[in-house]
Amino acid sequence: MNGNFMCERTVKSVRATHGGLEYAISLDCGDKFTITASDFRRIGEAVLSVGASVGDELLEELEFSSAKLSCIRKSLKHLEYGAMTERKLKMKLQGKFPKEVIESALDILKENGYINDMQLAFDLCEEYFVNCRMSPLKVKSKLFQKGFPREVTSVVFEEYEFSEEIINENMDFAVRRKFGDELSTDVKRKALEYLIRLGYSYEASKYFLEIF
Repeated sequence: MNGNFMCERTVKSVRATHGGLEYAISLDCGDKFTITASDFRRIGEAVLSVGASVGDELLEELEFSSAKLSCIRKSLKHLEYGAMTERKLKMKLQGKFPKEVIESALDILKENGYINDMQLAFDLCEEYFVNCRMSPLKVKSKLFQKGFPREVTSVVFEEYEFSEEIINENMDFAVRRKFGDELSTDVKRKALEYLIRLGYSYEASKYFLEIF
């Protein structure tokens, strides 16, 4: 715990900051905490009024709430660089905050839409399959690499359309975009390697190029 426990702990000042979204609380002992407005209301305005006594239980509550806000801020900094899965964000926070603080902070971020594994998985599936023309197998591999849990990936593959017709259209588009409409024997070998890199099987790629 923070602070000097030889002195009586009382609330010295309470100040709303960031347009009332956060509250800065100072104790007579010199301890300072910044917590969310939600936690301020949950703990109770009367409990955190100037002059109120701060016992051990309330002090632990303030420490936890303050650490949670710091964890939320750190998480938002990471998310500024791009959306990421809950698992990946949690890994970035491990070692910097206690497990309970991380879990509580991530719950708040999920409630407010900052973390949405399902939506992100669908968006990436669209990017990989429609824009990059990867095979469904490659798309699934990429999602696993990004840290999506199997239950999320399973839902995406149940709801997303990976018909044989669309897969063939993907292969056709990918080859024409990279190699053009007329393929020599040498270019077909390169196209075969390219389709395999996109995740299509050797047999399917070879057959497609034979009827190209």
